[in-house]
Amino acid sequence: MRAIGGPSASPVTLWQAPAGAVGENRIGDTLSPRTPYESVTRRPLAWGGYRAFRMISPPTTRCDLHLHSSASLTTGQWFSQYFQAPESYADPREQYDLCRSRGMSLVTLTDHDSIDGGLQLVGLPGFFLSVEVSTRFPENDCAVHVLVFNVTPAQHAALQRLRASVYDVCRFLRREGLAHSLPHPLMSPNWTLDATTLEKCLVLFPTIESVNGLVDRRMVGDTAHLLAALTPELLGELAARHDVALRHGSPARHATTAGSDDHGQRRSGSICTEVEGTHDAAAFLERVMQGAGRTVGQGGELNSMAVCIQQTTYKHFRRGAGSARERGNPFVDAMDVLAGREPHASAREPRGRADILEALTKAAGRARIAPGPTLDVLRNPQVPSDTDDRAVVDAVARLSDTLAASAAQDLCAALVEFDLYGVLASTNDLAAAVGVAAPLLFAADHFGRQEQQARRVWAGWTATPRPRRQTVLAVFSDAPASANGVAKSHADLAASSIAAGHRIWFARCDAAPPSRESATLPYPALARFPVPFYAGMEICIPSLAATVDRLWREQATHVEVATPGPMGLVGLIAAQLLRLPVTATFHTDFSEMLRLFTPDPTAASLAHAYLGWFYRRVDRVFILSEAARPRLAEYRVEPGRIALLPSGIDPGDFSPEHRSASVFSDLGIDVRGRPVVLSVGRLSAEKNVALIVDAVRACQSWPQPPLLVVVGDGPLAASLRSDAGDVPFVSFVGTQSGVVLRELYASASAFVFASEIDTLGLVNLEALASGVPLLVPAGSPISDRLRHGEEAHVYSLDASSLVQALGAVLTDKDYAEHLSVNGRRASLTQWDHHARADAWQALAGSPPDLALA
Repeated sequence: MRAIGGPSASPVTLWQAPAGAVGENRIGDTLSPRTPYESVTRRPLAWGGYRAFRMISPPTTRCDLHLHSSASLTTGQWFSQYFQAPESYADPREQYDLCRSRGMSLVTLTDHDSIDGGLQLVGLPGFFLSVEVSTRFPENDCAVHVLVFNVTPAQHAALQRLRASVYDVCRFLRREGLAHSLPHPLMSPNWTLDATTLEKCLVLFPTIESVNGLVDRRMVGDTAHLLAALTPELLGELAARHDVALRHGSPARHATTAGSDDHGQRRSGSICTEVEGTHDAAAFLERVMQGAGRTVGQGGELNSMAVCIQQTTYKHFRRGAGSARERGNPFVDAMDVLAGREPHASAREPRGRADILEALTKAAGRARIAPGPTLDVLRNPQVPSDTDDRAVVDAVARLSDTLAASAAQDLCAALVEFDLYGVLASTNDLAAAVGVAAPLLFAADHFGRQEQQARRVWAGWTATPRPRRQTVLAVFSDAPASANGVAKSHADLAASSIAAGHRIWFARCDAAPPSRESATLPYPALARFPVPFYAGMEICIPSLAATVDRLWREQATHVEVATPGPMGLVGLIAAQLLRLPVTATFHTDFSEMLRLFTPDPTAASLAHAYLGWFYRRVDRVFILSEAARPRLAEYRVEPGRIALLPSGIDPGDFSPEHRSASVFSDLGIDVRGRPVVLSVGRLSAEKNVALIVDAVRACQSWPQPPLLVVVGDGPLAASLRSDAGDVPFVSFVGTQSGVVLRELYASASAFVFASEIDTLGLVNLEALASGVPLLVPAGSPISDRLRHGEEAHVYSLDASSLVQALGAVLTDKDYAEHLSVNGRRASLTQWDHHARADAWQALAGSPPDLALA
């Protein structure tokens, strides 16, 4: 190391290497504008100024070995076919210049089955001609691509004649001695890869692309695990098994390459293969095929994939600007607004375009987006980064969400006022919002297909140990965070899962301004509104874009949609975009619940149709009791998709040992030796607490009249208190939890449940575990799990039958003790079954198609 310059030396403008990087960059490094043979650091001097030190690094040769241009032919992806668009609009010369400026010593283009773009660059320093050949396995039509480097036009023509069979292609490559690599080995372009075909690929190809800029980076570890497990002996066995000639002249293990797979210039040269020393193309490729290459960069990020699609989409819809066939497009207009450009005028101005433009501009202001060059999807930063891509995608998502939220509010208002013009206008805005967010959703769909195909391969893989990734369960629920059976069961699931070392993420929204940056905080709601017939209940509609993003970043492997409301619906759509296994738990029959709140049968009929659609879309529906199975049959859910979910209450958590002589007096209740009837739950119509109040009122003429203690809160709390008046037999104690709730259960004389809607009722399990005699209505799902006169007393759901049931339990101590003992025993049995079956395994292991920890 030698010093250059002094205190008065001119500022040094050479590239500064990343900290700790001397002579070698690894996966995740930021690439320099030039190949870093020399780097400079500057240290401040005591008297001012700087002293610069030049650090000499060993020379390296770098090349992005997977790069496309506008000459690339389409591979038949549905997006390109649907919009009749090529896969790339990147100018070949611009790709070359960008790669050189981003530190690539050598440059090549690997267009799909075309060298037309490369022929424009032949003769430029460091350029060599390459191609990505689209071929197939003739026995099963599985499509594979092959990167072939440093070809001649004659060799390219020969490859195109042979590409009907991958075996013919490989024989030609070996005969000609052409360097080549199998890109994205876990992804077939026509999504038909299986374990057997992957085994053949490993035999055929000596070099594998281990890092690709458009392959979900979650799969990079799978590829690395696979290559590390392969041995020459195993490859020989696979070659013999499939009667496929083993590649010749290759190293003992597979060589690896890396490339950006860039189609739009933003990421070209950001991922590359590196070899020590200064080499021309032939020597570089020889070293790569010998296994001396290093991969630099990371696999695909959801945002980088989205920006790639945004660039191609924008250029596609702008390609005919000014022509008679060109029309305006909300996505193009949105990108112009974000970039601070004046949206271009189209030859045929679509009806309502001016209104959409105005809506987009206003939405950008409400979302507090500052338009400018940093949000321009056409900008290609000198040093590409995930941060730049995230800024663009985040702005687009916020714009879409803000526009959708405003349109949804306008639509609701227009429907109430029967304003047809308002309905049409708001519908246009909603469609525009979806169009603006579409590239991110397409990116999620593409990554989801990749992950789904990899899961299918690993499900049948036996050649080596399967790669293992931690299972992550994401749970979506519309249930309020307050005391609620669903919320409480989720709290128990979270506690037990974390204690067992599992990862679980509960999707929830907050009221913060839209942002998708945080990996731990809740993400924002797209809209919130109160449920008109259910006071105190608020519905939250999450952003679909934010939900997709969070599921990907949390690395979710399974999704549970606990409720079919907006949260559950958005969770279902996001999970299906990402091709994740989805389960649902049938907690409450909401179509029946609606009948309690509105006399109009239309609402219940619509709810019935929607719920049937919802539950038929998931992979498996869990029920909490067998009584729910016929109801799901009415929704036309296939019997094979219905399974009983283990459920139970920790008998150490709720137990007769929590009986307390002072719990009632501590709450200000004067029991005076009277029997205490307990009710716990949300004070809403479906819980039927009014029936319990009426029944206890009818018991007040008894020699020892019972006292009713009501635990809970909800929309009917005020009316129930008002109806009860100042009568001394009812005490409303609000929401209780922890020690107090446990003591209330264990100290009561009887527990009454009066709902027919709940599919189980967590409070019933808590009562059984606490050893309090349980009274449940006939026909309720919980009654299906308990024997009348043994674990519980089953009564007909009317006040007179409940009075008789209370009389049987409160006046016969032996009978009450019998119910208490048997109920507790049933709770212990249920908990033992629950612990052995493991609710986590049921939710996060179904369907069993993942090789996950």
